[in-house]
Amino acid sequence: MSAEQMEGTTVFDYTFAIKGTRLQVWQALTNSESLATWFAEHAEVEPRVGGAYRFWGKHTPNYGTPAETNQTITALQDQELLEFSWKWGGAPSRCSMRLEDAEDGASTIRIRHSFDGPISTFTEEVSVWVARDFWRVAMANLEHFVQTGTPILLVDHYETGPARDVRVSIDIDAPAAAVWESLTDPEQLRVWLSKDPDFPCDPSVDLRVGGKYSYGWSAHEECGCIGPGEILELEPGKRLVHTWHHEGDDTDSTEWTIEELAPDRSRLTVRQIGTSSPREFSGYSNGWATYLMGIKASHES
Repeated sequence: MSAEQMEGTTVFDYTFAIKGTRLQVWQALTNSESLATWFAEHAEVEPRVGGAYRFWGKHTPNYGTPAETNQTITALQDQELLEFSWKWGGAPSRCSMRLEDAEDGASTIRIRHSFDGPISTFTEEVSVWVARDFWRVAMANLEHFVQTGTPILLVDHYETGPARDVRVSIDIDAPAAAVWESLTDPEQLRVWLSKDPDFPCDPSVDLRVGGKYSYGWSAHEECGCIGPGEILELEPGKRLVHTWHHEGDDTDSTEWTIEELAPDRSRLTVRQIGTSSPREFSGYSNGWATYLMGIKASHES
């Protein structure tokens, strides 16, 4: 991933590997019904330059309404390149998707997303992080759709409840006890935390109320001190609540709950408590989704 400032434009640039052929990926990108399955609640695609590439609804940040949605295709090369314009959170942006073949029937898709200024009320640096997490979730859903016909986790961007808590859940083919260890054993924490190379980790856990609970993240210049610190509530095997700090955010705690669906299947839910702005809500929705998918992969891969 590269984040750079170019003539006032914020840029996200990353190449994702997809376990699917270039044709399969292209069809998922350019078919309205497919796009409305893995990417957005609603979608309309006219596969031609100047045609619509509209998507909206609860799975889209700053979701808007059909009347407010005007994404347009600006470049198109069959099975090679799709570019479209997108006004995201008031910021005009341009997104380029370039496809290439990879080995063993796989492919790659390079996402280059540039903004004419920050998204909504975000800073330019935070805009890049928001785009990063959004596209990570989207590409994981794309790959899962190509393989199974369904997405892996669609994030709900609607704010719910007076406290505007963020809730994200994922089903995992693993016993509840194993999923619990992913949250409480430092070595198991390291497995899924280390999937994010932008946040080197050194987790530590003192599993008791009042005990230390840390991901061991280094401070980042863009976002300041960030991460959990202390266990507030504990129901072994079922529920964990810890403090949370992110400089500039009002939310100060995170809750994890595990539900046993079957002996070898569990549902893991994370709740970020009391977000107070669209920046917080959107950031935590996609951010936690990427980590939930990492936990799922650590058990199912």
